[in-house]
Amino acid sequence: MILFFYGEEDFLAEQKVKELKNKFLAKNPTGSGLCVFEFDQEVTSQNLIDNFSEQNLFTENKLIIVKDFFANTKADDQNNLLDILKKIELSDVLVFSEKIQPRKNGRLFKWLKKNAKISKKFSKLQDKKLSDWIKKQLREIEEKVNIESKTLQELIFLTGGDLRKVDIELNKLASYVSVGEITLDDIHKLVANKVEADIFQTIELVFRNDKKRAMLLLKQQLAKGDDPFYIFSMYVYQIRVLLKISGCMEQQNNANEYSIAKEVKLHPFVVKKSLALIRGLSAKKFLNAHHLLLSLDREVKLGKRKIESALDFFVMKV
Repeated sequence: MILFFYGEEDFLAEQKVKELKNKFLAKNPTGSGLCVFEFDQEVTSQNLIDNFSEQNLFTENKLIIVKDFFANTKADDQNNLLDILKKIELSDVLVFSEKIQPRKNGRLFKWLKKNAKISKKFSKLQDKKLSDWIKKQLREIEEKVNIESKTLQELIFLTGGDLRKVDIELNKLASYVSVGEITLDDIHKLVANKVEADIFQTIELVFRNDKKRAMLLLKQQLAKGDDPFYIFSMYVYQIRVLLKISGCMEQQNNANEYSIAKEVKLHPFVVKKSLALIRGLSAKKFLNAHHLLLSLDREVKLGKRKIESALDFFVMKV
């Protein structure tokens, strides 16, 4: 039996493989019969082919997992493996798991899509599908812990919707809360991207002309020991993101986060959060802020200004 998992949402493919592996090991605690080939390491297609013949893999109770074969082999290797798969009678479970979308016209890819018992493409989760997945994942981690919609959206924003990051943070949050509701305070205390969240909030306050709170937040970051050069670089990054989104919105006369996200290659939730700030402001405002940052960067590199002074100046003068 052949199973084929692929697509850009590789965390879901990993979960399926992990589930199969755990079921196999539950029946075979010694691990006998489990073979894992990770092609992003020093493994070749010939290692896999040799293993077929050397270990008599066509007896019962075998699980063969092949990871990232397409991403790390050439067409000749893939065609060679296909020729072998067509000839053998496979009684074991052979699992192909890919982090990428294989070349659609490749012979092996087309054959696996047609002949695998299960062939599944995992696309990026968005909107309700993403929210539903997070709620389901949280129930599996700890059924006594809940998360409301607003808090869930903040978690998505801080993790960029990356399922691997979401899973890590959910485990951390569930352990911390134990029973009850995950709050925004919990998110802001524990989620790994707290520094980035503070930076975005500072930028937001700057453009809302709340310089006092923006300066207070900056000073709190520095007092905690956050690297001032990192903060400065993230200011540059955030302004560039706002510039891209604002420019795209003005050029296309469009405020749809999904079409903009596709155009600027950012997650829709990042775009949605940015759009809430951008509305009512012109792209020129962000362009001027970007020019100021570049000017301050030159001054710091030339030794004319300290990095902390540059951060202060940016917050007060934008």
